[in-house]
Amino acid sequence: MKRFFHTFLTAAAFALFFLVQPHAASASLQYLDDDPNYPVSYYHANYREYVDLSSCTFSAEDPDYYTYATGYVAYYRDADGSFREYRIRQYRQSKDGGSNPQFYSAQGRWLSMPAFDYDEISRYIQSHGYTGYIDDYHAYPYYMFKIVYKKTRGVEYPDNLHGQTP
Repeated sequence: MKRFFHTFLTAAAFALFFLVQPHAASASLQYLDDDPNYPVSYYHANYREYVDLSSCTFSAEDPDYYTYATGYVAYYRDADGSFREYRIRQYRQSKDGGSNPQFYSAQGRWLSMPAFDYDEISRYIQSHGYTGYIDDYHAYPYYMFKIVYKKTRGVEYPDNLHGQTP
């Protein structure tokens, strides 16, 4: 009986603690603040990126590249709380059809995103780990590009993932 009472008091204290917390905006694994205009593009551990669908743009004006841009919310959660920052990400894709898309990095360079093939990525993760995959394959920009591409072009970006996310 004493053990039950202690367990009950602990559970009640936790419930009271969470019920009296001020309501904070949420960042689910699907949408930011349950707003379908901000779908998650990719997440790992305590960091997520949410695409602002209303900001997605496409241009064919450059003679060599199709260009894309979007705003997104970078969401980070740690022991001190959650933090959000609105950022812009730019992409370009060669009109020759033979080059992989590129994104403009925080270091001020255009970086190519490798071709995404599910089996190849699975092998890469086994040998280099998941963090190596995220860094080397540029997973955050890539999955965001797929959303921007679909939003601006009206079709899925063609890759060899077959609808799966490694």
